[in-house]
This record gives sequence, C-alpha cells and structure tokens, in this order.
Amino acid sequence: MYCTSCDARLHLSDIENERRYGLGSILFIRCQNSVCSSLNDVRTGKRNSGTFDINSKLALAMVHTGMGPVQTNNLLATLNLPPVVPSTLKKREQKIDTTLETIAKKSCLEPQKEEIEKGNGKTKDSESLRKSLDIIVPHLYGDHSPCANEDVTWCSYQKNPSQFRSFGSSKSLTGRISASVLQKNEGHKYLEKVNKAVGLSPGEFTFKMALKTAAKRKLQKAKQISLQAKRKHRVKKISKSCKEATKEIHEGVTYSEAAELHQDEELTQTTEIPNRSKRPENPFTYVVFDTETTGRERNSDILQIAAGHDFNVYAQPRCEIYDQASAVNMLRYDRRTNTMFHRGIPVTSKPIQEALLDFIDYLKKVPQPVLVGHNACSFDIPIISNRMAEFKLFAEFSSHVFGFVDTLKISKRIFQKSDVVNYKQENLVSKLLTNCTYQAHDAKEDVRVLTTLFTEKIRRKSLMRRT
Repeated sequence: MYCTSCDARLHLSDIENERRYGLGSILFIRCQNSVCSSLNDVRTGKRNSGTFDINSKLALAMVHTGMGPVQTNNLLATLNLPPVVPSTLKKREQKIDTTLETIAKKSCLEPQKEEIEKGNGKTKDSESLRKSLDIIVPHLYGDHSPCANEDVTWCSYQKNPSQFRSFGSSKSLTGRISASVLQKNEGHKYLEKVNKAVGLSPGEFTFKMALKTAAKRKLQKAKQISLQAKRKHRVKKISKSCKEATKEIHEGVTYSEAAELHQDEELTQTTEIPNRSKRPENPFTYVVFDTETTGRERNSDILQIAAGHDFNVYAQPRCEIYDQASAVNMLRYDRRTNTMFHRGIPVTSKPIQEALLDFIDYLKKVPQPVLVGHNACSFDIPIISNRMAEFKLFAEFSSHVFGFVDTLKISKRIFQKSDVVNYKQENLVSKLLTNCTYQAHDAKEDVRVLTTLFTEKIRRKSLMRRT
C-alpha cells in the first residue's frame, strides 16, 4: 500500500479509522511522511458498482448452501467475524436471484431440446408439457392465476379455495429454486458462471472445489449404477421386508402398514410371540427328495415327486408342459387319454392334490424328517410350498418337516470351484463318485444318486470341517 500523494509506504499500524460495509471495509491510513501527512482511504477488496464483491459472494454462498441471513450471521459470529446487516444481504441476494434465474433457464434449454427430439418432433406435446410445468410451480406455492388463464381442470383451488393448502413462499424462493436446478443440471460449476455474470472474479478455490465435487459426484454415480451396488441395494431391500414381515407377525396389526386405517380390526388383540423352538432329543432323519415340473418358474405345476428309497409319484399337470422342460425330464402328458408318459412309456399318475397328500403321508412315517435337495432352497422348496398352500396343506406339511438342507449351498462351501469346475449335480457326481452312471432329471434317479453323494461325500466332509 502506498500513499496516493507521495507514494510513501503505508502501514496497517497507522490506521486511524475504519468504515465497514458488510465483510468489506474502507481503512483510513495516515501517511507517516512528515512532508505529506495525508489521510488515505484503502479498500479491503474489490468493488463492483459501489458494492464490495465479498458481500455479493456471501449472498451467493447463502443461497448456494440453503441458509438465510440469520444462519449466515450465526456462522460469521462463530468464526469471530463481524456480522452483516440482514438488509444488505437481502439486497445482494435479490440481484443474485435474477442472475440465477436467467442461467437456470438457459441450463434447462438443452434438456428441453433433447426431449423434443426424443418426441420425434411432436412440438405440440412439448409445448403442452412446457405450459404445464410453468403452471405447476406457481400452483404449488399459492399463485393460481396461471391455472385460471389456461383453464386447468386439476387445480383444486378453483373448486374450493378455502380447503386448498399451499407451501410457504418467500421473496427468495425463485433464486433458491434456480440454485437447486443449477446444482442438479451442472453441479457446483454453475458458481463460476454466476460470478462472471454479475462481474465477480471466478475464484480460485471456488473453481477447485467445484472440480473436486464434480469428480466425487461422477464417482458416486458410477458406483450407484454398478452391479455390486444394485445387488447390495436389493439385499438391503429384501432384508428390510423380512424384518417388517417378522415384526408384523409378532406384533399383530398394530405394527402393520397404515394400522390406524384398519378400523374393523381389534388393534388391542395382537398375536402372541411364539416360543423358541427346541431341538428334539431324537436325531433327525435326512430324506433326500427331488421334483420335476412343467417349467422353471415357481408357479409351475409339479409332474413328479421322489423321496427316500421307495417314494415316487407322478402328478397330472393342469397346464401345458414347456417343450424345454419336457426335453429335459422326458415327461409328456396326453390330455385326451389322461395318460402320463416317461421316456415314451405310460406311467401311473394322479391329481396334484392326491400326490401332495401321498407325500405328506410318507413324511408322517419318517421320524423327524429333514428334507435334502440340490438347489432345493431356490427351486424345489418354493414350488412345493406354493402348491401346498394352494390346496390348504401347508400347515400340515410344515408340522411334519423339521427342516431343509440344500446340498448346492453346502457344496459351494466345502468344495473349491477349481476342483469341481461347477456345482451342478451331474458334474459333482462325475467328479466325486466313481463308476456312477444315472439318468439325470429323473426325480427317482436324482434322489438315488444324491443320497449316495450326500452320505459319502458332502455330509462326511462337512462334519470333518466342523471337527
């Protein structure tokens, strides 16, 4: 700093007075040259149209962060900086709001053009969409004059103004909405455009922070669309649904969604929390089972159920058997003669309900049965459970089954993939059992071979790992 009269060096220690304008100031410094001794006014920052740039940037920061004058002054006071008069902040904010609105409208033009191009030049639809968007925002905040001008039928204010509710509004609403639009469309880089538009310096740290935020935002977006993130989101959603379902069972209708709307139910009568099931004293009996179905969907009909050493039943399907399924399990059903064919040979079949009852009767004779199947958790168990529930047999079925074992899940834990290549039952049999041939996708044959595989290899190795 130099004296404007004699070019002598000025020192901050010679300040005689200070006039503050928000965060900016004018310092009055006396020249120490004995010949000059003039009083110099020194500005602490740049000024644009008589206003300190720092105040304009403070107003922009206030809008950008979503704060008001009170919160801004609280922040300044915490940093031990002099507060700014709220009226000064509001004046600067009004100027910034106009610039923000102009830049926000420009940022929306490109997406609007893209929407028009996607609409194959349907300018009538795009114009109608633009008018609707122009009407909706004022409508939400209490201005219904555009609704009346365009003769909008969905505006409830026109029908009954006394019962219409609107969001609160303020003079700074336009600027804050514009800032939100710009952050969504362009990220924090819009701050540089606003600074240039109002004649402020772009700001070195503002630019660096905008680049850093944009890079972080791009990385987060890439993670969100990754397969791993989608799987994690799906697992969380399923886990949340399971927890809510469990609590609804334990707590009754008082925990269910929109419980207050169920006026016809007694909310005080809740289901009792069931006692913890105890492990029976007698050992379990592992019963290997398998099913063949009309397709791969969980709502498919069952064609064959085999279990243990001596249970095998064919069920008459109520829907057509998919060609791919028939090519795999070699089962075909002739509706004209009500005859089931396995590998071209007629076999005895019965209605699905009778087949399920026979399966339950077989399990009743087995002491504490635990059903064992390959890929049972994802396929066989859901299909059997769905069919049991359809014929009101699920409670009876559940009372006689003490659990399930999926050999596919166990195999993935105890066998290295490099040793077995894949975990299909046919492949595990060929890799782990010697001199064992069978006709795959025949439920009876699958049960016979899986019994040997489970007893000699899977169960034995899993027990060895425990010990």
